[in-house]
Amino acid sequence: MATITDVAKKAGVSKSTVSNVFSKKRPIGQAVTKRVMDAAKELGYHPTYWSRQQGLPKNRIIGLLLQNSSTFTSFHFALLSGMVEACREYSYRLLINTVPLPWTMEPDYVAESPVDGEIVLDPTDPDKRIEERIKQGMPMVVIGRPPFAYAPHLSSVDNDNAGAAQQVTNHLLELGHSGIAFLNAAKETTVSLAREAGYRAAFQSRNVPVPEQLLFYREQEMEEEALAEAVRGLLRSKPQVTAMITDSSWEASIVYKVAAEEGMDIPARLSVFAFMNIGEPIRLKPELSTVNLNAEALGFEAAKLLIERCEGRGAQIKQVAIGTTLDLKGSCATKM
Repeated sequence: MATITDVAKKAGVSKSTVSNVFSKKRPIGQAVTKRVMDAAKELGYHPTYWSRQQGLPKNRIIGLLLQNSSTFTSFHFALLSGMVEACREYSYRLLINTVPLPWTMEPDYVAESPVDGEIVLDPTDPDKRIEERIKQGMPMVVIGRPPFAYAPHLSSVDNDNAGAAQQVTNHLLELGHSGIAFLNAAKETTVSLAREAGYRAAFQSRNVPVPEQLLFYREQEMEEEALAEAVRGLLRSKPQVTAMITDSSWEASIVYKVAAEEGMDIPARLSVFAFMNIGEPIRLKPELSTVNLNAEALGFEAAKLLIERCEGRGAQIKQVAIGTTLDLKGSCATKM
C-alpha cells in the first residue's frame, strides 16, 4: 500500500506539503495540489480521516453506502431500522452516504470521511466501491453477495436468493404454470445472478426446459414508461406467458397496470409474484404475493458485523444468511 512518502516523492514535494493538501490546514497552490492529488490517485494512496487526527479515538460512526440514494423505499427504511437498532446497542452512529458515486472514489473525499467502516448495499460485479475500499483497508460489510473475486475476503449478510427464487418458481409450477416470465434485477447486480440460478434450478429439477426467451433483466435506472413498454411487448409477443416474477413490487405494479390495459385479469389470466414489497402509493388489488426478505434483520446483522470488525472483534470473515418466507396473497392462481 502506498505511503505519504511515496506520494511526496512522485509529486516532487515534501511530506508536510502532501499532509497539508489533504488536511487543508495550510493553503497550497492549485498547481501543487493537482500534482499531489494526481500522484495519490495514481499510487492508490488514501489517507484515512483518523490518520490526520493524531491519536484521537475513533468517532464510533459507521456508514451506509448506497448505489442510488435518490429514492428510499419501505425496504430501505426497514433496513435502516435494523442498523439503527444495532448502533444504539453498541453506542455507534450511522451516516447515510448521499455523495454521488464518482466523488466517493476521490482521495480528497476519503480523507474527509469520518466513518470507521462502511456497509455496501446492492453490490455489482465488478464493483468499484468495493475495490476502492479494499485498497483503503477500510472495514467493510456487504449486504448481498460480494463480487466473486472478493467473496473469500469480505464479510457479508445476505438472503438465500437462489433458494427463494427456486421456491417462488416451484410454487408457480405447482399451480400449473410453465410460461413463467422472470423480470429480474439489473444484470450487473450479484443478486440477479443468484435469483436466475434459482429460477433455472426449479425447471431443471423437474426435467423441464428452462424458458430462456422469458428471462429478462431490467436496466439499473429504468424509467416507468420504458419498463411498461417492455412488459407490454413481452405480453403481446409471448402469449404463452401465464405468470410473471418481478424484482420488486414496483415492477409488479407496472405489470398490473399493463395487464389491465391489455384486458388480462390478475390472477385468472396472469399470476404475479414479486421478490420485495417496497410499498406502493396505491395498494394493489388483488394483493400481491411477495418474498419477505426480513430487511430489518439484514440491517441489524450487517451493522453488528461491521462494528465488530471496526473494534477488532471480528477478524474472521463471516457470511451471515438471513431467512426468507413466501407471503402468499391473491395475485397467484391455478392456471386455467
